[in-house]
This record gives sequence, structure tokens and C-alpha cells, in this order.
Amino acid sequence: KDKNFINQSVKHNITEANQVRTTLEKINIFSNEVTANFLLLNFDKCKFSANYVFNKLQSKGIILRSTEDGYNIKNKLRLTIGSKKENVIFLTAIKVIFS
Repeated sequence: KDKNFINQSVKHNITEANQVRTTLEKINIFSNEVTANFLLLNFDKCKFSANYVFNKLQSKGIILRSTEDGYNIKNKLRLTIGSKKENVIFLTAIKVIFS
């Protein structure tokens, strides 16, 4: 019933997801158009596999959802859009992995 909260959440997810997408595309990680509170990250064109990045992020306490088990979708990860702070932490970790 809290339409103001819903509108703020939708605006946040769209803004943050588009910023994350733009940054990830620079290292050839592509994703779906923003339509929800998550992105399906495609590692087919980048230098590391989804599994490699998954393990590196997990060692830093950042957990994405693998799509291989349960979904049988290869070389992809599901990223839930977090708070601005969480997204900065995620992108900083990604930049370290890819540097």
C-alpha cells in the first residue's frame, strides 16, 4: 500500500542497475535490460568465467547466485541490486579481479 516506497525502490533499482551495467560492459560482462531488482550477468565475452569470478567474489564475502545448479544456465551469474554502498563494494571487487 506504500506507493511512495515502491516508487523509490523502483527508481533506485533502475538507476543502480544501469550504473552497474555500464561499468560491467567496459570489461565485457553483459546483462539483461533492467526490468527487475537483479541482473543476469553473461561472462561469454570476458576474460574470466562466471565460476572464476563467483569464487573470487565469494572469497571477499560477496555472494552472487550461480545459474548452473538448478537453472542449468552456463557461464552466467545472478546479481541482486543492492544499496548504493553494496553496489560500490561489488564494483570495486570486480575491478580488482579484472585488473
